[in-house]
Amino acid sequence: MKALAIVLILLTQVQVPMISWTFEDIGLSDILIENTLKEYTVSTNFHSELVGSVTFNVKVYANVSLKLRITINDVTKELNANENVTFDGVLKTTNTLEITIPPQLPSRPVIIYKNSTIVAKLKIPSGSESQIQEHKEILRYAFWILVLVPPLLVYLYEKKTAKMETEGKEVILT
Repeated sequence: MKALAIVLILLTQVQVPMISWTFEDIGLSDILIENTLKEYTVSTNFHSELVGSVTFNVKVYANVSLKLRITINDVTKELNANENVTFDGVLKTTNTLEITIPPQLPSRPVIIYKNSTIVAKLKIPSGSESQIQEHKEILRYAFWILVLVPPLLVYLYEKKTAKMETEGKEVILT
């Protein structure tokens, strides 16, 4: 009984699948750009266990503020270093990441750090959200029924057996 209640509690905590990587996880180390007057591009391929339509949340850490473009599987987004950017895209089993730093003034050395992050969160189709909510409600009701009904049944059973015991005894008066 307790195990079933625990399972129901765990099932009510439905989570949207997500995965995250650092640049280091996908094969990039710190990226050093000596001259920002020229365009600089770096790309890599990476694998994902999560496949499908996703929302990306990307944060690129750098030693200076700069503009850059990030492309994941043909979806490009411009961003500023050290700020979050969110955009929709698609993850495949094998994916391509391309980072482009366009020419910028002043010319100074730039380091893009390997702890920069990409988080991909699976998008739930619009109709599925209501279905998940319905399932959560059903599981909540089932949980409360499992919590409240057994003690009530035990109480009624004990009351009935106590009544039967008192009726079964004969009283002799002398």
